[in-house]
Amino acid sequence: MDMEKTIAIVLRAGALISVFLFAAGLLSGANPYVSGLFFEAGLFVLVATPVTRVLLSVLMFAAERNALYTAITLIVLVNLLIAIFVVPVLMRILS
Repeated sequence: MDMEKTIAIVLRAGALISVFLFAAGLLSGANPYVSGLFFEAGLFVLVATPVTRVLLSVLMFAAERNALYTAITLIVLVNLLIAIFVVPVLMRILS
């Protein structure tokens, strides 16, 4: 399958899954615990979608043996992961 088509499918699927999870959270509004779980899952999928896209790009560029784009995309992936996992911890420590 073409790289652009694969990435487009991942982005569409992530967006649709997060929309369905958010909608399920709204529909289960009678139980705040359950609706909260749906909202958290929707937010997780929404954040994980671009990370998955970058990870797929790294794998596809590596499969094509394109060293420059693989390195650049790895740098982007590391920056994303630092922003998601390290920066919030540092903000809690420093505040």
